[in-house]
Amino acid sequence: IVHVVVDEFGKVDCGVLLTDETSTELLRMARAGALVHTSHPLQLNGQGLVPASVRSGQTIYAPNVNADSRYVPNNSSTLSELVVPLRTAKGVIGVLDLQSPELDAFAEHDIRLIEVFAERAAAAIENVKLYNENRRYTGELEQRVNERTSELNRVKERVEAILHHSSDAILLVRPNGAIQQGNRAFETTFGYNPDEAFGTE
Repeated sequence: IVHVVVDEFGKVDCGVLLTDETSTELLRMARAGALVHTSHPLQLNGQGLVPASVRSGQTIYAPNVNADSRYVPNNSSTLSELVVPLRTAKGVIGVLDLQSPELDAFAEHDIRLIEVFAERAAAAIENVKLYNENRRYTGELEQRVNERTSELNRVKERVEAILHHSSDAILLVRPNGAIQQGNRAFETTFGYNPDEAFGTE
């Protein structure tokens, strides 16, 4: 996403920042371009154009960052900044943050184009998040199934150990009276081999 924007617009720097469901800090996911940025954390309820865009759900354009009181400097070369929210059906999930070392670097048609691109990017990011959540959930289910299967196998092995090492004749019988399983003592005492007794009433 960030490389496509940088390739398309040339002298800009682009970052993707996403909201975090577990905290108020915005997550810096990716950045491309020549500008070097500080990595200080951005808080959703804090200062700056990025948090303001996430909170309002609106595109924010500062053609001259020095004239915008909301701007928080993180690169001395930045002269204009464009922040476009990434909106999904669930709300704003983050922003595209474009910065340029030129004043008034983004024309009206550039802003509209980036907003359309941001819609597609938001859908792609949401799909990736859903895919990852689905994989995590599937993994958790598989782990629970494996744990339950192991537990059932341990119980079965304990029951069979008790059944086969008892000197008393023991039968496991279904509710309809059919023999499901007998132990060695039963087979020895009554002269049945395992296949003969199975299923008889």
